[in-house]
Amino acid sequence: MPGPLLDFLFRAYRDGAECTLAELRAYEEFEGLSLLQSLTAIDERLQGEGLCIVPPIDEGEMDQARVVSRAVRDETFEAAYKRALDEDESQEVEYKESLYLKKKVYGNEKVPKDAWVGEEIVFEVVSTICSFLNSDGGILLIGVADDGSSPGIDCELSFIPGNKNDLDQWQLHLSNCLKKYIYDFTSIIGYIKRKIIQTDDGNHVCVVIVSKRTSSLTVCQTPSAPGSEVVYVRNGNGKAEIKARAIEELIRSRLTN
Repeated sequence: MPGPLLDFLFRAYRDGAECTLAELRAYEEFEGLSLLQSLTAIDERLQGEGLCIVPPIDEGEMDQARVVSRAVRDETFEAAYKRALDEDESQEVEYKESLYLKKKVYGNEKVPKDAWVGEEIVFEVVSTICSFLNSDGGILLIGVADDGSSPGIDCELSFIPGNKNDLDQWQLHLSNCLKKYIYDFTSIIGYIKRKIIQTDDGNHVCVVIVSKRTSSLTVCQTPSAPGSEVVYVRNGNGKAEIKARAIEELIRSRLTN
């Protein structure tokens, strides 16, 4: 039997906590309930405490690792967007003008349209998220240029793989890219909260709020070397790949903090 449920809920609200549904069902509060009853009770209790669980209760398996953390309200994303623009790019803020589209050649008729997009652009987004996970967390704005202007992601919707070419398809593509390049993606999705917001000028920007992951390092692979294992951390207003000795030191620091 685990410790008091209130202790777990407090820890989840403060820092986020990894668990499985089976581990949650083991708490005395849910003892004696059927599977369906216990899952319903868990969901209601978490929502009542202002918490959410990712993946949600109605998805995945009982023994799948999930993250319970404070629920993020819509106004939190609006505030994060404004804060990130005010602070400019830094250790905890990054701008990416697009997810998939090469803005430097976009619209250039001398360049084939299939060359207007590229996996290296996608990987810049994914590796930035990994660097936040392995550092102190941060805010990533997709659809914001280096100068702080917000051209948005609207112009790349027609290039996103799929039949819909809308904002939902764009979000699905981002999820697929994270799954493609991040090892054990299901264990980190609870640390990544995102929402597409509309700016004052009518463009759409994706606000990604990434929490620090202290339980483990997040490892990804590069498009140019499938099967590679790369660890990124934040380095000022960018990211840096770290090597074996630095990885060892990073792991040691996380164990002692």
